[in-house]
Amino acid sequence: MEKLTEENAQKIFEEKAMPEDAKAVGMPAFALYAEIDMSKQQLNKVKPFVILVLSLPSGLPGLAREVLIRLFRCFAKAGEVSEGLIGDMMAGFAEPTMEERPLTPDETWSGLRQLRADGYLKFQTPDGVFVDEHNSRIGSSWVRYTPKLLDLVYERGDK
Repeated sequence: MEKLTEENAQKIFEEKAMPEDAKAVGMPAFALYAEIDMSKQQLNKVKPFVILVLSLPSGLPGLAREVLIRLFRCFAKAGEVSEGLIGDMMAGFAEPTMEERPLTPDETWSGLRQLRADGYLKFQTPDGVFVDEHNSRIGSSWVRYTPKLLDLVYERGDK
């Protein structure tokens, strides 16, 4: 692949001149350059559910464990990790399943707060700001997983 030099970029810019009726007053000439990395990326696969449950940290409080088990079950069933809105998780975990008892929204919220306090996840508003549970915009926030949680979930491809 040929690297684009400043000289070549200037030549391309001059050959493809802007139309005369274009208004580009005071704008400097520039050219975009991109380099594409074609190397293979590390493959991360979600561990089987049984392994996920066995890897639960022993010091987690009860509701944090309950919420984490439900997240693990979602990841294992889907075969991928997906983040979601706090309200959607509360509603989803309140649904009865064959595997677990439903969690009330308050129980889910308590478990999410405990997981956040232990560094397994963060809360993020739609505009990208990380907040705590006391923020007024928490109701529309997303749950974002930290490397601490993701390290429990993934089988690394380099093993």
